[in-house]
Amino acid sequence: MGPNDAQIVRIFSREEEGLIADFTLKATGNAEIVVAAKAGHTRILPPLPQPMPK
Repeated sequence: MGPNDAQIVRIFSREEEGLIADFTLKATGNAEIVVAAKAGHTRILPPLPQPMPK
């Protein structure tokens, strides 16, 4: 995965402010859709060499 990429890991529903996925939600209650994703990485480069003092 490159630095400008994103990938959806999973999507699930749960009761409002619930902690776990719930696939049997009440039709009249509040619910949330949770999307778990991961984004690209950043590569940290070593510092550039400094010129030698004169």
